[in-house]
Amino acid sequence: MTVKDEITSVFVPLLGDFFAKEVAVKLQEAIGDGKDWRKSALLLIMDTVTKEGLAGLTTAADTLRRMANGEVSEIDWTDLETASNILAAMQNAETEQKKELEKFLTIVGQALGIICVAAIKVVL
Repeated sequence: MTVKDEITSVFVPLLGDFFAKEVAVKLQEAIGDGKDWRKSALLLIMDTVTKEGLAGLTTAADTLRRMANGEVSEIDWTDLETASNILAAMQNAETEQKKELEKFLTIVGQALGIICVAAIKVVL
């Protein structure tokens, strides 16, 4: 099962088929094959949003940006493996990876926007 299929299967009961597929496409685009820093970054975002709600997206994005710029950030709201993986990846960030981080954060934000639209449609 691909990452996209796994994401779709989780979101279909919550968002319906159309929105779940849109979210899956965006998140798959964000993490690619999931073998580099993107997976750890997405786990960090997920843990931060779980703890802080949607404001966690800003907290996580700011933390990732600071880390990519060489500033050490304490990450005590996620598990040690995720924190360690993302810290190592961001400390080794090159200019190209910093550009990729901004693209990644934009795509994740778009995916969360789809979820918010779906939630509003359910309420209305």
